Amino acid sequence: MTIKNINPGIAMGTCLVIDRQTQIKPPKKDLAHELNRYYQAKEEIITSLVQNQTANPHETEIKEVQLALIKDPVIEKEVVERIKRQDICALDSVDEIYEKYVQFLKQSQDDYLKERTLDFVDIKMRLINQMYDDVAEDNIDCHTILVSKHLYPSMILNMNALVKGVISFEGSSLTHSAILVREKNLPYMIVDSIDAKTGDYLIVDAFKGIIHINPSEEIIKQYMDKIYQTNQIEHVEYKRENYHLGLNISTKVDEQTLKSSNNDGVSLFRSEFLYLRHQTFPSRSEQHTIYEHLLKHAYPKEVVIRTYDIGDDKQLQTDQISTKGLNLYFNQYKEVFELQLDVLIDLYQTYDNLRILLPMVKDTSELRLVDEIVNDLKDNRKIPPIGIMLETKEAYEALESFKGVDFISIGSNDLGEALFHMKRDYIKDFNEYVELMAKPIKKINDFSKKHQIACTVCGGIAANSYGIKRLLELGVTSFGVPTAFINEANLAIQRHEKSIEKK
Repeated sequence: MTIKNINPGIAMGTCLVIDRQTQIKPPKKDLAHELNRYYQAKEEIITSLVQNQTANPHETEIKEVQLALIKDPVIEKEVVERIKRQDICALDSVDEIYEKYVQFLKQSQDDYLKERTLDFVDIKMRLINQMYDDVAEDNIDCHTILVSKHLYPSMILNMNALVKGVISFEGSSLTHSAILVREKNLPYMIVDSIDAKTGDYLIVDAFKGIIHINPSEEIIKQYMDKIYQTNQIEHVEYKRENYHLGLNISTKVDEQTLKSSNNDGVSLFRSEFLYLRHQTFPSRSEQHTIYEHLLKHAYPKEVVIRTYDIGDDKQLQTDQISTKGLNLYFNQYKEVFELQLDVLIDLYQTYDNLRILLPMVKDTSELRLVDEIVNDLKDNRKIPPIGIMLETKEAYEALESFKGVDFISIGSNDLGEALFHMKRDYIKDFNEYVELMAKPIKKINDFSKKHQIACTVCGGIAANSYGIKRLLELGVTSFGVPTAFINEANLAIQRHEKSIEKK
């Protein structure tokens, strides 16, 4: 068994398998339950699509296509037969059958048919998410280790608090799901296979890359002692004024974390997870409450709130977006963007520690359009500093044109994908990835220093012991890291300072 540690830590609990790669078949007596799980999820999605009618003809067309797909009798027959004949779970059957059609359409020479792959993927994901919610509610009543082929952001956002560790068969340390797992401080491993089944007792050691299946009482006691030792916080001292170490968060965090002296505020609040959690954009009052909580309890420390980063795996299940970028703000999401900006500008009148971050910027023409929207909303109010997340190839190549921005945040995950075509799901050698990213990060950091622009590295590269060590060596002094990595990041800075003193 090959094991890759994604988020370090130790977790103990009962195994819950929700996917196929473990090659575990449910007993015959569970087949009726699996069939019911599929039918129930299907009906709930159909009801949702029918009830949420819209006057927008494009949205109506998409929903009609999705209704046709989920009602398709041929697909339903294949899913049901697969569950019955091969004794596999509903999640597995839906995943395999819909994926078969996705791969078929991808090979088509017809552009229209190729576009339909997104509909199949979307319906598959909706079914899986619906059935996953059922699994989470029905089966988790004790400390649990979740075992799944894929990890999707919606899984993590809605995850039962009793889940203490995660094992998956696909992914990498840079996926959005991995980022969310780190924020929850859950030990996380990626493996190629595992002999465990639902109900087994597991110990996940994501420090050493070990999984114990049904361990002895002696081993359990040893790991309970290790967990206690791991939770002891080491005292850290370094010249804090020379560095900035903020939190990367996607959910509301407690007052104690925001006020803690071990961080310098919030370097990145991913606001898109507000709509991913409930599959609808939050209202003005909901946004105001959440943002104010961060600003009030972190004050006077800075809080950087990124406007909605829409697209890829961070879109509503009813949407069909194949692109990302600020252009979405100027077209179908203009009202959503304007409302978010208006709420943030309003809060800045009381909390001057607010900073606004724009994702996926490509060129300065987009910033001028944002300025126009901001000026229309201004209404004699003060405007907070507005920075850019530098994570596109276009922005990197036009770096010199961004001398006038208030601050820069380097999104190393997307930037690496844009510059080197490195899909975050398939990065095998993280150290090699760090070395590849060293040059562009140094270039951006040096540019920022030259023009006195605050620059922070916020991607997964900073949330890794080797990664943050290399960034410090490159001269980077500002980082955004998950809450779970904050103590390790402080230690890394302390070690870096001591190494400089010895020279």
